[in-house]
Amino acid sequence: MMLTWMLAAMLFTLCVGVAAAATERLLRAHGRAARGVWILALAVAATWPVVVPVVGSLVASTEAVSSPAVAISSTSSAAAMQLTPDTELSAWTRALAIKQLIGAHMQRAATLFASRTAWINPAVLTVWGMLSGVLLLRLLIAALHVRRLTRSATPAVVDGNAVLLAEGFGPASVGWRSPRVVVPQWVLALDTPLRALVLRHETEHCRSRDPRFVWCAAIATAVMPWNAGLWWLARRLRLALELDCDARTLQHGGDPRTYAKLLLFMTQQHDAPAAHLRLASSLAASRSHLATRISAMQQNSKLMSRGARLAAVGLAALALIGAGATRIPDTLVEPSAAHPEVPAVSAVVVDTATPARTSAERAGDTIYFEFQVEKPAAMRRGTIHMVYPQMLRMAQVEGTVLASFVVDEQGVADVSTFKVLRSDHQLFTNAVRTALSNFLYVPAEIKGQRVKQLVQQSFQFSLARTPVDSTARGGAANRTDAAGKPADAASKPADAASKPADAYFEFQVEKPAAMRPGPSTMMYPPMLRSAEVEGTVLASFVVDELGVVDLSTFTVVKADHELFTRAVRTALLEMRFVPAEVGGRKVKQLVQQPFVFRIPK
Repeated sequence: MMLTWMLAAMLFTLCVGVAAAATERLLRAHGRAARGVWILALAVAATWPVVVPVVGSLVASTEAVSSPAVAISSTSSAAAMQLTPDTELSAWTRALAIKQLIGAHMQRAATLFASRTAWINPAVLTVWGMLSGVLLLRLLIAALHVRRLTRSATPAVVDGNAVLLAEGFGPASVGWRSPRVVVPQWVLALDTPLRALVLRHETEHCRSRDPRFVWCAAIATAVMPWNAGLWWLARRLRLALELDCDARTLQHGGDPRTYAKLLLFMTQQHDAPAAHLRLASSLAASRSHLATRISAMQQNSKLMSRGARLAAVGLAALALIGAGATRIPDTLVEPSAAHPEVPAVSAVVVDTATPARTSAERAGDTIYFEFQVEKPAAMRRGTIHMVYPQMLRMAQVEGTVLASFVVDEQGVADVSTFKVLRSDHQLFTNAVRTALSNFLYVPAEIKGQRVKQLVQQSFQFSLARTPVDSTARGGAANRTDAAGKPADAASKPADAASKPADAYFEFQVEKPAAMRPGPSTMMYPPMLRSAEVEGTVLASFVVDELGVVDLSTFTVVKADHELFTRAVRTALLEMRFVPAEVGGRKVKQLVQQPFVFRIPK
């Protein structure tokens, strides 16, 4: 739901802000500028919660091209027990059924709550739109006010600096494309050293293009007014801009104590300095930041202890881990009815004391399993319209989805009861879920009466050109691998026939061959990494007396993907081993070694 997404976005923003605060502490300790940290934090916090669901929706809705290489084999079995008065069950089975019944009622309650609170999303969006509209209008009025004041200002040159002289506005730096310094008339009456500090501060703001970042922060908070963390980031960004500008101003010469007194004097010249300087970088932008700015001028940046620095690094790392662990939902609204998370199929306990109903009445609302029906449900020929996910097809990834669902009396699969029991990839699951509504079945029957049946079916996605008979159970005899070879032949393990006559087995040597330590040259196939596919290659090969792999003996015992096999074969060219020894003499040895490809989480 929308509220879930908003809460996750706020938690993510707070974690990013904590990491930025710890990083700023480290940078300040080394006398470095920290404005870039808060600029990056604000940009990430404002865009990432929106990018994640948009990208997730695009990936999930990617339409794959139709492929005749999708093989489907159907099986039906009882994944859970349907309890009726005619069924004799053990105490253990009844306990499991009662547990499933309680879980089903809890799931129904959650679904009912979601349906009853469906009005929340439109209400939240309405309030959000109203708040954003008010804040954006306020920004527009402030921008027009600043534009009117700058247009009415008088261009002048003060102490060699081109400025705009205005009445009751400034000192400040304003403008998006070409920021300009605006000072009030009374600045001219200041002593020359004080006036130089004022002009240098505002000139530094213009050189750093600080008004642009002030604008971006104001727009971000107006677009997401509900995100309290974003307001905090915007405030800390304003403070970081002023602290960095203060440091650059003092680097050109100036007494920190005199500069602090100047800040106090400037804030006293305005009743509410933040009200009309919202879109400008100003020497007296905020009274609440005044104490922090003065303290920063007096502190020695080298006083931070080593322990405090390590603590700051640890805090920043923990905050980044927390931001990465904050799960942004893949959708901005509640899940669609076409993709429910709660299955409608559950075990039902029928009280034997209740008067028995007729078989026709029971057939209308009872879901049976394959062992309970006389004629199981079966898929009609010619009704398969499955599409192979394009991303996985390009990566040459195969897989299987084992799912359960209910086929009703008309032979139509009830998509609301779809439940995944096992899946090799989420895109395969999405393809099966999308195609399920188009499948037609021969309904199950009991004594000539059509009934509902829970079907457990396996959907196999294969790149082989030879299609598998969809009516076969298991289909092992017809399966082929991605290279077009029979599955039995492709999975046949390597034996001693591939071993040279003068090579030893591991149990025959006194000191077996071992890989030399050092950086790994194994490269993860980019196509499989982008598809988030993991796997293992079990290979055998001969290591000669020099510790070099003889690639002519390379044999694959088991491999999850051909690209993994190629990566292993390529890496073996660069790998070096400590040769095996027999009686102190280096010999050849047949090595069997697994190579695991895993994507760090």
